[in-house]
Amino acid sequence: MSCADLCCLFCWPPLPSRIAAKLAFLPPEPTYSLVASAGATASAADRHGVASPAFQLHLSDRAEFQFSNEDKSRFLDAFLATTANGSTIACMMVSAGAHARSKYTLLFSHGNAVDLGQISSFLIGLARRINMNVFSYDYSGYGASTGRPLEKNLYADIDCAWQQLIGRYNLSPGEIVLYGQSIGTVPTMDLATRVNPAGIVLHSPLLSGLRVAFPDTSRTWFFDAFPNIEKAPRIRSPCLIIHGTEDEVIDFAHGLALHERLPQPAVEPLWIEGAGHNDIELFPHRQRHHGAAASAAAGQYAPHDDEGAGRARGGGASMTCRDLCRLFCWPPFPSRIAAKLAFLPPRPTYSLVGDMHSPRFQINPPDMEDPAAAPPAMQLTEDEADCLEAFTANTARGSTIACVLIRTKRIKVHSAFSHGNAVDLGQMSGFLIDLGRKLNMNVFSYDYSGYGASTGRPLEKNLYADIDCAWQQLIGRYNLSPREIVLYGQSIGTVPTVDLATRVNPAGIVLHSPLLSGLRVAFPDTSRTWFFDAFPNIEKAPRIHSPCLVIHGTEDEVINIAHGLAIYERLPRPVDPLWVEGAGHNDIELFPQYLLRLRSFLYDELEAMNASIGADADRAVAGGGSTSTTARDKVRGDQS
Repeated sequence: MSCADLCCLFCWPPLPSRIAAKLAFLPPEPTYSLVASAGATASAADRHGVASPAFQLHLSDRAEFQFSNEDKSRFLDAFLATTANGSTIACMMVSAGAHARSKYTLLFSHGNAVDLGQISSFLIGLARRINMNVFSYDYSGYGASTGRPLEKNLYADIDCAWQQLIGRYNLSPGEIVLYGQSIGTVPTMDLATRVNPAGIVLHSPLLSGLRVAFPDTSRTWFFDAFPNIEKAPRIRSPCLIIHGTEDEVIDFAHGLALHERLPQPAVEPLWIEGAGHNDIELFPHRQRHHGAAASAAAGQYAPHDDEGAGRARGGGASMTCRDLCRLFCWPPFPSRIAAKLAFLPPRPTYSLVGDMHSPRFQINPPDMEDPAAAPPAMQLTEDEADCLEAFTANTARGSTIACVLIRTKRIKVHSAFSHGNAVDLGQMSGFLIDLGRKLNMNVFSYDYSGYGASTGRPLEKNLYADIDCAWQQLIGRYNLSPREIVLYGQSIGTVPTVDLATRVNPAGIVLHSPLLSGLRVAFPDTSRTWFFDAFPNIEKAPRIHSPCLVIHGTEDEVINIAHGLAIYERLPRPVDPLWVEGAGHNDIELFPQYLLRLRSFLYDELEAMNASIGADADRAVAGGGSTSTTARDKVRGDQS
């Protein structure tokens, strides 16, 4: 890790572009390459076809291209262009071919964590469905584009893309429609204040960087990044805003507030009921238009209290000195860095009602006056609710955490489940009930501090106190021995799971999409564990002596599979891992081998391995003493 990397980690100096780069940009491993065609020269394509390109587009398997190579050659014109900031960006014109009936061309600025290879199939399908050509490009540092992903480079990138459309394809501004999705709304809005396109589409837009991190921010500070809210009034072209009412990344209030700030008359927006941040395209008809009532609806989407109604429009609490220090990761404690980068607690989707000593778990019902405000958690059936016991417990650090035990009729195993990020027990309850029934096990789970009905703040040190408290509840409240419990951690949940596993001896451990450490997620080339690193699973793995199953998707776009591989190699007692071909970070459970491998681990391997441990202990006692160091080393050694 270089000095520049350390400065970037600590957001120092605290320039908006540095803050933005650390929080907002997640370029994936490139899924394509551009190879210069022998003897070819850059040539323009006409409006409805593609001339011989100067570069050949090669897509990797991870691009999941859904069309033929003939379609790729026929409809995709890829090339490189140089920006004013010195980056070389990859550009792609997608021809609608015979489907092109519109005089317009769409300039598409994509969202985060994808590149042109991954969206190439989507762009072809989009061009055919809207009957117009679509032009897109990769930001600096994405795909085949050089340079670094910085805010100022975003603006230079879209300027370059615009000039390519004007010059290479001989289009006029009145023939171009700008389309920005998520982070892509930032360069789209900036360009729209300087040119006059035929129209603009803002798909899941954000107001500003600070307003995403601190929803109560009421003014635009000089160090704020992505200040879309200040640019919206300067847009003169017709503008359509599209936003999902259940967007878990950029709250729906951002879209509402931007719509209000656009010059009048504004285009009727599209608010899609039930849609999140990444699935709007799957809702062809399930939408309704709030129209003139949009501003009045903004308050209904505040996450925690009535004062949050102005979170994106200027109301609510102002930013405090503590908030500024937290924004700049100063002082640079690992817990501060971890909290800012790793924790995304959703709006609570459940409540604990009644007697707090024996509360009832209740999924928050939808707002009958506005069903779009319903939280994304499925209502439980009466049978499901009966098998769920809820209570609260106090941690050593003063938080009160919500806990649930899901009972199964044919119980064989007890599992302590630490869930992933951006979910709470309400969203997980249906999955956990189903998992318990399919694997014949009781499932115990809990919400981290600051999640769901749990109090406190989501911090790394609180994670460890939370799982310690959960473990003590299993041991004391339910009179279980450590050898009757299997720890299960998913994503960020592997952090407390690994930490606890170094201090207790459960029957077994499952690590689902684990991470090596916080720095290794942000900086994949990090080769050592620094004193300020957060979530250092890599250092703790060798101290785990229970059998451990590692599960990871080969196409994980959040935590690369290299993390799972490295964790597996450092475990003293690993079992055969499960690498799920084609699975990402959030869909491993949809693959049939997931349940098959868990069942084999729980009921074949663990029983055999723990029986071996018991036999060795019996022999040691029969020999006249406790288990020797040699015997312990033997039973804790690698599988033969």
